[in-house]
Amino acid sequence: MLAKFSVQKPFTVLVAVVLIIILGVVSFTNMTPDLLPSIEMPMVMVVTTYIGASPEEVENEVTKPLEQSLSTLENIKSVSSTSNANASMLQLQFNDGINMDTAIVHIREKIEAVRGGWGPMIGNPFILNINPDIIPVTVAVVEGENLSVIDLSSFVTETLIYQLEGIEGVAAVTVSGNIQESVHIVLNQDKIIALNEKVRAAIEANFEDYESGIRSGLGSAYSGRNAANAGKDEIIKGQKQLAEQMQNARVQLTGARAQLTLLQIAAPALIQAQADVAAAQVVISTKEAAVQLANPAWTHEQVVAECLLDPDYAQAVTDLQLATDIAAQFGMTLNDLPDLVAQAQNAGTNIAAVDQALSELGIQEAVLTAQLGNLYADATAGAMVAQLTIVQLQQALT
Repeated sequence: MLAKFSVQKPFTVLVAVVLIIILGVVSFTNMTPDLLPSIEMPMVMVVTTYIGASPEEVENEVTKPLEQSLSTLENIKSVSSTSNANASMLQLQFNDGINMDTAIVHIREKIEAVRGGWGPMIGNPFILNINPDIIPVTVAVVEGENLSVIDLSSFVTETLIYQLEGIEGVAAVTVSGNIQESVHIVLNQDKIIALNEKVRAAIEANFEDYESGIRSGLGSAYSGRNAANAGKDEIIKGQKQLAEQMQNARVQLTGARAQLTLLQIAAPALIQAQADVAAAQVVISTKEAAVQLANPAWTHEQVVAECLLDPDYAQAVTDLQLATDIAAQFGMTLNDLPDLVAQAQNAGTNIAAVDQALSELGIQEAVLTAQLGNLYADATAGAMVAQLTIVQLQQALT
């Protein structure tokens, strides 16, 4: 079929062949060879530093959390990791055709979610997109006439490398084989020994004077330590005495308050009792006077027996006995009843005064306790300083 078409239309075939030849020549002349063409490889490396950590710590705290998070990325093909001392390295391989810029953005988001639980010693992860562009494309050798190796190394590291890095398109320049100057100091051991002997001789010459001063200071330090310990004992004794005195005062004030509270509660009954006593005394004295006047020859006992037959008199005697019992509860007699009533009426004011005294007592106790505590702390610090001084002086003697 093709042969028949070529025979029938040779001109058309000739034109097609010429066009193909022209296109081939043009393509060949415009095609530039590239040893390392720009290829986007679907591989990413994540490197994280962890200074001072063992491989086990790096794996548990860095590698495993990153693996668990990054393995959930879309189009992920495989995840491999290596945990070394001080560093973790993860290699991520994606499916072909993925947009690596978008993948790196998603990787950063996953890393940020994991970084929140890391300590301050873990560095920021470094993300590296693997492609041929990171491979060095030029290796050059530098030599210089009339320059030593040291001068040539200085020229390369201090001048040439910066000029090369300033050229457009140059990403980085590394130097190898350069030589750095160093100074090696060797000490003369014999001179060191001689100098040490001179120093030792000077020290031994003045050691007796130093020893006397050290022993004098040691005695003073012992005295200071003993005085500080004695002061601590006195402070502890004072704290105990203060606690006992404050407790006794608190018990007394609390008892007084309880008694005043009882008086305050009993105030209405005491007032009524006082009125009943006055009325009863009037009834008793009036009745006894009337019976005695009617029977002058009777004794007081006969008069009382006669008066008891009167219900009013008997009630008055009962009221008087009740008032006597109430007064006895407070350690008083009927003659003390007016004073007891006055105390009951002033019980509220006295209770407030007792409460104020208890509050002031608590404040005073807190202040004194704090003062004694500060004194004890100072004494303890003084004893520790004295003990440290003793140890240092003893070491100086030896």
